[in-house]
Amino acid sequence: MKQTSGRADPKLANQLLAKKLQG
Repeated sequence: MKQTSGRADPKLANQLLAKKLQG
């Protein structure tokens, strides 16, 4: 999994955030 800082898609970031919150 490569992390793109600043170049990350909002959808992807939202998914990652949701996963972290639910995680």
